[in-house]
Amino acid sequence: MRTRLILASLAFLAACGSTAPSDDGLRLATEGTRFEAGGPITLELSNQSAAEVGYNFCQRFWERKVGVRWERFEETILCAPAFAKLPAGETAAETLGVPYGLVPGTWRVSAAVLVGDESEPILSNEFVIELGEQR
Repeated sequence: MRTRLILASLAFLAACGSTAPSDDGLRLATEGTRFEAGGPITLELSNQSAAEVGYNFCQRFWERKVGVRWERFEETILCAPAFAKLPAGETAAETLGVPYGLVPGTWRVSAAVLVGDESEPILSNEFVIELGEQR
């Protein structure tokens, strides 16, 4: 029941384009609001819940806002599916590369968190991607 409620809440938030922290004390945010394709982006996962959670920034999707909908861009990533531990009250950060295939516009990242025994998505704030220099 809890999982269905969380997933329904995430679906509702996705439909509304909300970037508010989740009700369970987890928040995924970028450092900054404008990034270049091919450049770095730092994600921070804050765990203000009462329990340890698992996270894996490797299990992520990029989503572009098109009107009122979100379209998913799947990046090919080779990585371990394991979850790192994030204790209550802690924050984890990782710098990723913005894929060159992302077109300019409003984006967000969806990453995987492990709450109890269930893997669930968490959405970042919205941010802008601009064309970057081809490196």
